[in-house]
Amino acid sequence: MSNGRPSSVLSTASRAVEKRSQLEGIMKSNCRENTPLIFLRENDEDEVGEYTDEQVNDILPYRDFKTRLFIANLAYQGNSAWVRNHHSDSIPSESNFTYIRDFFKASFAMKNHTAAKAILTSELTKWFDLSDDAYNTLATTLASALSEQAKNTSFQEHKAMVLSTDLKTLTHARRTLVVLLDILFSKRHVKRFLYTENNSNIYRLVHCVTKHRKDKWPLIYVTFSFLLQFALTMLVVSELIALILNNSFNSLVFNNNNQEDERSTLRVVFLYILASLGAIYSSLVASKEFRIAKDVRNFYGRQHTGPLQIIDYTVNMILPVVLIITGFFVIVNEEDFINAVLNTAAFLFIPEIDDQMPRLLGYDTEAMIENYLIAESKEQYDGLLGFGEEDISALFDHMTTKKNRMPIIGEKVRNDDRGGATSGSGDGDRRMARLKSMKEIDDEFQVSSGKRLGLEFNDYYITNEPERGSSPKDGILYTPYSINVNKRHGHSEIDPSNYITEDCLVQHVEWRYTTVYPNTTKPRVAYLKLIKLDGEVVEIREITHKKKDARSETQPHVLKGVYVVTNFVMSNSILKLRLCGSKSAKDFIWAMEYYSLWSLTRNATMLLRTYKKVEDKEGD
Repeated sequence: MSNGRPSSVLSTASRAVEKRSQLEGIMKSNCRENTPLIFLRENDEDEVGEYTDEQVNDILPYRDFKTRLFIANLAYQGNSAWVRNHHSDSIPSESNFTYIRDFFKASFAMKNHTAAKAILTSELTKWFDLSDDAYNTLATTLASALSEQAKNTSFQEHKAMVLSTDLKTLTHARRTLVVLLDILFSKRHVKRFLYTENNSNIYRLVHCVTKHRKDKWPLIYVTFSFLLQFALTMLVVSELIALILNNSFNSLVFNNNNQEDERSTLRVVFLYILASLGAIYSSLVASKEFRIAKDVRNFYGRQHTGPLQIIDYTVNMILPVVLIITGFFVIVNEEDFINAVLNTAAFLFIPEIDDQMPRLLGYDTEAMIENYLIAESKEQYDGLLGFGEEDISALFDHMTTKKNRMPIIGEKVRNDDRGGATSGSGDGDRRMARLKSMKEIDDEFQVSSGKRLGLEFNDYYITNEPERGSSPKDGILYTPYSINVNKRHGHSEIDPSNYITEDCLVQHVEWRYTTVYPNTTKPRVAYLKLIKLDGEVVEIREITHKKKDARSETQPHVLKGVYVVTNFVMSNSILKLRLCGSKSAKDFIWAMEYYSLWSLTRNATMLLRTYKKVEDKEGD
């Protein structure tokens, strides 16, 4: 006993202090950027503490605001991966990044591919179950760590992690991490496309069920749905052909009121209105399939066009166009209203048959999609086996050029292509097989663009706070914020939004911290200036009880690019401020899609594209 405390408690506490000191030494030895480092005392990481004068004057001014990640072999308090920001190099995090470390360690350092795939599939399942805001904070933090080919990620130099932290080895480790995590992000993207955005149908679900199974009996449902939709469409075409053969084309369209039954002008007008409204609705349904055609192609695989893909395209892109044209003329030539209404309903129903089939068959759509994606993730991982530093480098180096961009991936490397020394033409054959698989990996791993791996996108903690998603009980939201000026009263308004609108997009962020408590580890923002993408300026100042501006720094901190405020809490001053974004509109648009972050409204997308054109002109 010592001072009334059991020796076992003191021993545990001393071991914790020793581990903490060891961690700090490891990070100081291996983190080459954003130095010198800052480690807050244990009680300061969640509570208000104070920096030393040296940290305030000589360290903090030289640290940027990008969020970083440090991955170690050392385990401390159940954690082996630490989030780092401007304020501290070991901030508390709600998301579990240790699984990312375990996945990387098993695959890259230990070459234990059984363990790596077990971790991969477990983590993927967890990602599927995350709420949107829990996933978004995880994804933005990882996106920042992976920014610019993972320049914001550091590793402990250790035989069970990264053998050396020299630039060449570190670059290879970072690029490998980007490719490994791309498996997770690409599968989350596909689930969002198929399930969350409700883009699944019988053809796509049967593809999910049958691709990794020898049993192909669900193709019966595909055959039934296709034959039914195709036959009904052809009957409509036949009806129109029969009408044309019995009447001239012009009389069919314009002279219905001159036929023997002398339909009234009013009836003809109503029929044209009904036919037009039906055609407009059908066009809206068909236009969606044209918009998502690229994602559908990526889902089936761009390397090979199979029967299911051909049927899917035929039913969802060709048949709707045929029905819009033929259905219009059939409806306007109807003898009475009731048949016109019934035919309109039938024409609208035909393209929906494949969408309704899974529900009628009692399919568990989400489970089927997730099982498919888990199998796909393992196949994709297998495709990486046998790829060395030269191959990974070639993949990234190739992405930086516009010409001869590799098409996108599908097959995995055959077992006899993964290793073993051969001579003569064997080396060349194996090399060609690996390069072939690299082309496939380039396709599979990048959704739709050759420049999305490790794109520039960062998470910024302007105030010091733990990494976490929304916590209503704690008054914390992690979501895009809409920024406006109240035209009537002249004050600023910053409100949470569930998706990114044009009012969420900011091109210039400028802020100054209050100097009332200069050494606090929880600094507050006394002045914030936001210039939106549309040019509107929003300024927020801290107001003291004397209704005067509070004291603030003389030199502002500035970010320029395309950003979104993701956390905002204010009292007299701004207590919490977090944002994310890119230096360019192009990378911002790609990041939202690639990392499956918040949806963009149509107006926001148009504004970003306009801003991108301005950036491109300035770049020229």
